[in-house]
Amino acid sequence: MPAVRTRHDPQQLYFQSNATLASLTGLENLTTVGSIVVFEQPALTNLAALAALKTIAGPATFQDNPLLSQCEIQQLVTRCGATMVDLQDNGPCN
Repeated sequence: MPAVRTRHDPQQLYFQSNATLASLTGLENLTTVGSIVVFEQPALTNLAALAALKTIAGPATFQDNPLLSQCEIQQLVTRCGATMVDLQDNGPCN
């Protein structure tokens, strides 16, 4: 299995350039993050594992995720109250 690039920070959820990351399974109990970055995840198709997430206390960035619905991302960041939002080049709304 190829290495998965993540950055560990207790306040930040950060995923960058993971070509085979298809889901965020394992994060189902996460309720709060300081910020979230999901960048260049070509295989990621949904954010279902973040259903329990209630708060994004800081910024949210989702860029270059072609299979991840822009509408699903927008719903997440709105529901969680991200302070700044940067959404670019994600998938179409389904």
